[in-house]
Amino acid sequence: MPDPPLGAYIWLAEMYDRFGQESDRDAALSRAATLPGGREAVAKARTRQNAQGRK
Repeated sequence: MPDPPLGAYIWLAEMYDRFGQESDRDAALSRAATLPGGREAVAKARTRQNAQGRK
């Protein structure tokens, strides 16, 4: 089975963030950043987290 798409990692990171699982969130975002278009998607996800008062 191929690797999950970029969006799946971003979604997973958002779920981890909602439940306070910071290390898992960061791991999902780190993996997402290695995929094509990932750096931009991770930057947007982090911007959303910061706007919502999360780190």
